[in-house]
Amino acid sequence: MGTFVQIRPDPNILKSLEGKKSTLIVACAGCANNSVAYDKIKPVYKVETDEKGNKMLIPYAIHDEAERVKTMLGENGIKADIELNDSWCFYTESKELSKMLGSPGWTDQGLKDRCVNYESILFLGCPDGVNGVKVRVGDKARVIPGMSNIGTYQCFWRFDEVNGVVLIDREKSAFIGARS
Repeated sequence: MGTFVQIRPDPNILKSLEGKKSTLIVACAGCANNSVAYDKIKPVYKVETDEKGNKMLIPYAIHDEAERVKTMLGENGIKADIELNDSWCFYTESKELSKMLGSPGWTDQGLKDRCVNYESILFLGCPDGVNGVKVRVGDKARVIPGMSNIGTYQCFWRFDEVNGVVLIDREKSAFIGARS
């Protein structure tokens, strides 16, 4: 099960950033990506091929939503950049453990250095991820939740080979708290 989160309404996001001229949008490719894909009926991932011919999954739904929010903020005079990673809710100071678990983001000490040029961090992810980002940045930046927890989910992915995307099978998935 994952945490089903929903993007806060744009006016609420703008109000929470009132008086700010810059923010770093930090987005989660885990629960938030699945949630946005379900809620907005978008692909979860796009399949891309690197220069060696290896296929990889690129989080699509949350990146697309982060780009939309970035544009909206820019239209309201707030400069924004985007950083995307998965599992902001997990954290370890051990680079060796992180490598074994397969996610270098779990030891991301560098976020606190990358955020110093921004007045805040707008986090697109679950409440646990908000806490994970706060642990990483300490007092270097104010972390503002950009999504609200509305339930849980179990998702079933379907690979659309023709279009090179991964979709959520809405009939086989369970998003508890979702609007019909």
